[in-house]
Amino acid sequence: MTATDSPEMSSRRVVRQGSRSSAEVVTVDETGLSDVQLERTRNGVDWQVLRTLPVERDRVVISFPKERKKGKVTYRLTVPGTESVTGAVTQEMTVKVKKKKKKKRNRR
Repeated sequence: MTATDSPEMSSRRVVRQGSRSSAEVVTVDETGLSDVQLERTRNGVDWQVLRTLPVERDRVVISFPKERKKGKVTYRLTVPGTESVTGAVTQEMTVKVKKKKKKKRNRR
């Protein structure tokens, strides 16, 4: 799998709490795949599957969830191994979640 339309798939991004990172389009090199999995980790060790994404015309559109906690979150795409597919993992994309801005109060 390779990231095409967006070269920053493997780079770092910064978002504020309560917002989400922009969507990505990833090209899948192996034909015949039906689904890939979007995984997330906060500690770099325990990966959890967020959702299964369909492959359409050798492309996957990834929409990231809203980030609710401050800190560092890492995402990756995986292709589970089967009898016909060996499986693969993309490069990791790190999202730094900054503290939410405080609203300014209007004082009179």
